[in-house]
Amino acid sequence: MTTVPLAIDDTAADVLFRAGRTAYSFTDEQVSDEQLAQIYELMRHAPTAMNSQPLRVVFVRYPCGQSAPAPSPGGRKPPEG
Repeated sequence: MTTVPLAIDDTAADVLFRAGRTAYSFTDEQVSDEQLAQIYELMRHAPTAMNSQPLRVVFVRYPCGQSAPAPSPGGRKPPEG
């Protein structure tokens, strides 16, 4: 089998594919509007299951101690905890 070189360098490939993991815990560290904008720009054209599951994103800011956000417009309840 012939190996085709990636169009990105090894460091980027490590971050994206080899070492990338899903986050299952979070911190109370603030995320700036600029960071949210950068994240949105990176992911807004990402594939979503052959485009059959359109991506919907809601950014919510609420103070510590406030209850969780209301259920999403899709009817699913937010995770408890």
